[in-house]
Amino acid sequence: MLTLVITTGNFFNSTVGDQPAYYVLGPNGTESSAHIVLPAHRQIELIIINYDDGSANLTNSRYASVTGTVDNKMTLVNDTLINSTMASSGIQIRGAETVGSLPADLIARTFTVPGLGITSPSEPCPQKWPASQGSLPGPAYGSA
Repeated sequence: MLTLVITTGNFFNSTVGDQPAYYVLGPNGTESSAHIVLPAHRQIELIIINYDDGSANLTNSRYASVTGTVDNKMTLVNDTLINSTMASSGIQIRGAETVGSLPADLIARTFTVPGLGITSPSEPCPQKWPASQGSLPGPAYGSA
């Protein structure tokens, strides 16, 4: 399993200003995502925890589609979708949504590995999600 965390408000330099930062959630907390090593020829569960409320400003709508995953789908989980109840067998969690794409104008960031054909778009945190699309509390979680 690989868990990426996207944060905002990270100062890059005086010319560019604040930029998102990407971290890997490891056994000792957050680590740099500059060098990610994964086993070859294995299915990897990727979880993206997105605190970014920005816009990716996609220049190509193909990045709105999920690719390189099982059935080219990903599972979205956020505070609006999730619902849990206590049952005799323990806590039951329901409400995740499986999708093959997101509206291009409502994507905060994408996780893309061109050489492997992997693209996973991420929803923005609720501050930027238009009211016309319903509520989307953050952070937004995606699993591909």
